[in-house]
Amino acid sequence: MGAARHTDRRCDLSIEGMSCASCARRIETMLAGRPGVSSASVNFATQLATVIYDPASTGPDALAAAVAGIGYRAIHDGGGTGESMPVEKAPGDDVCGGTLNTTGGLRVEVTRIGSDTALARIARLVQEAQVGKTAVAAQLGIDEVMAGVLPGAKAERIGELQSQGLRVGMEGDGINDARGLTAGRLALLGPSPTP
Repeated sequence: MGAARHTDRRCDLSIEGMSCASCARRIETMLAGRPGVSSASVNFATQLATVIYDPASTGPDALAAAVAGIGYRAIHDGGGTGESMPVEKAPGDDVCGGTLNTTGGLRVEVTRIGSDTALARIARLVQEAQVGKTAVAAQLGIDEVMAGVLPGAKAERIGELQSQGLRVGMEGDGINDARGLTAGRLALLGPSPTP
């Protein structure tokens, strides 16, 4: 790893498929050794990799592909997670419908509309997941299924239900669900849906 340069950018990748701290270390070591990367850190608990890189040498797509090359899945886009970390953008960088401009002017070229957008694909995945969860819950005799609860509110909602004397289980993909999974009496870690 080299020293960060003033032209370096930060990329946050959500990592899927890690099962232990050794997985995180393996990904971190691999990313840190990539050409153009100044530093890389992977947090197993949050399932997040933060990479400082030289955009002249590499970029988010190449970093995500490198993660996939060693058997994990990396998702890059701060605007699509619901709890985004700020990600700096420069002319020519891709943005999505959830991107927030905090300084200066913004000029965008629309390249996808309607059902072809990232937000539409996310909405479809959420709907498909909800149908599947409701069907499984019915087979298991579960009375109520909640969806659409933001990641930060999941543990709070579980606590509210437990304070009413209810037994609560939590199912999640482990990306934004760590607090909720540890708060539930029963935690089920399932695979993330893939687009």
